[in-house]
Amino acid sequence: MNTETLNYLTLARSKAGWHGWRGVAALLLMLLAYSLITLIVLLITAPFAPDPNEQAQEMARFHTLTTFIAMASILPFAWLIGRLILRLKVAEQSSAIGHFRWNILGFALLAGFVSMGMYSVGEFFNDSIRFTLPPDFVFYLAIYLTLLPLQSAAEEYIFRGTLAQSLGGLFASKSGVLKMPLVFLIFLISCLMFTFIHGLQQSMPVTAARFLIGVVFCYTIWKTQGLEAAIGLHIANNFLSMTLATLKGDQMRNIDSPEAQWVDVALQVGLMVAASWVVGRRYGKPAISE
Repeated sequence: MNTETLNYLTLARSKAGWHGWRGVAALLLMLLAYSLITLIVLLITAPFAPDPNEQAQEMARFHTLTTFIAMASILPFAWLIGRLILRLKVAEQSSAIGHFRWNILGFALLAGFVSMGMYSVGEFFNDSIRFTLPPDFVFYLAIYLTLLPLQSAAEEYIFRGTLAQSLGGLFASKSGVLKMPLVFLIFLISCLMFTFIHGLQQSMPVTAARFLIGVVFCYTIWKTQGLEAAIGLHIANNFLSMTLATLKGDQMRNIDSPEAQWVDVALQVGLMVAASWVVGRRYGKPAISE
């Protein structure tokens, strides 16, 4: 197979016996699974929720934990929908090559941590920001080290995996060709859904940051023909931004906070663009033998 014919977005369409209902069903089932699993986690944990008026810190920990549990729980369902409906193995949901490329994940993690590390250094030298080591830092760090990678991977398999591959199957021609305008449309829908699911009640800089970060992840997927780089950058971005927020005394106050300014968004997105460019330069146009 010529490397130019590799297209992660049309893998489902290339399967024998493809029918449009599979793409539609995968999209609807993914939306249903996302909604139901989130609701089930909330219902199960609701009796244990602390009083937000009297126990603010406990409520913050509870909210963080349940949010990460819900997202991590969706990951196997995304894989299952891809396997049963789109008939793609997890390896095919991961890359056009047909296996998960750990080397790309590792390199993207490194690039992401370096770029976001530069952002973190700038924050530490900001005299207007006071950093402290909160008593519950170990609790949050444990979540960031265990559940955060699963949460980041789940979002990639949902929005840039199942959603994008379903749309790719629907939009591709009978011969499996997907024209670039349709590629842009698929990624636009992916970014809009990614932004919408995270909530639109925040400020414009926050909403723009989520959308633009989604664009960066879409670029790496098209460049490397797989999810590994996007997962690595996603983990690095979330881990460092949330760890910084925790050290500021509020794990919810990061780039997604209402106080975020356009300069914060421009800096973080710019650094992620640089990281994605480095990854794309190294692992763009993968060979089928990789």
